[in-house]
Amino acid sequence: QLFYTNSKYIDNQIIVNKNETSLSGGDLNQIKKGSDSNNKNVSLYPVLEYLYMNYNILHVLPSRYQICLPNLITLNLEANYIIEILENSFTALKSLKVLILDKMNSGMTKIERLAFNISTLTSLYMSKNKIVFDSADISTQLFEGCSNLKVLSIDNNQLDGLSEDMFEAMLNNTPALKYIYLSSTKMRFIPVKAFSQLKNLEKLYIYVNDITEIPPGA
Repeated sequence: QLFYTNSKYIDNQIIVNKNETSLSGGDLNQIKKGSDSNNKNVSLYPVLEYLYMNYNILHVLPSRYQICLPNLITLNLEANYIIEILENSFTALKSLKVLILDKMNSGMTKIERLAFNISTLTSLYMSKNKIVFDSADISTQLFEGCSNLKVLSIDNNQLDGLSEDMFEAMLNNTPALKYIYLSSTKMRFIPVKAFSQLKNLEKLYIYVNDITEIPPGA
């Protein structure tokens, strides 16, 4: 079985032939493997495209070797208890475009390099996670591999400790970005150099911050 709650598993047959499944607002606490026990490359859920597991009690993401959802497009994990995102956590999701990780109840304290290493990913939402981006446990290379990311929402976290160079390193791997949400992050300055490398940027949201001046070139 792929999904477990505190008291029981969720029958595979509920989702095996669906392209959209909602398991929101329950006591889901564990994700097991999604591949055939006899062949790890054969998915048990080959048609699943949209999976909603928000508002549960998940604490740990499954290993990339455990989950096999080759056609998944949208994954919503909002409002769980996931505090760590390790390297290549989502790499197995080869078709993923939208990843929602907002409002983790315990905040996020560790995000490794290549955490979101998916070339198909276009939208990443990580608002209200109490992330301190200058922490030693938050890699500035967390977005490495996100070459097609167009929407990045990291508002309502903490960016005030990032230097210009750290901003540049963090956004250096996201050349396709069009929309960035950085509001309510305690930003103290506009990282001109970091933003100037984003040639496709259309909208930048930085309201409710501690910025006191607009530097030349901004």
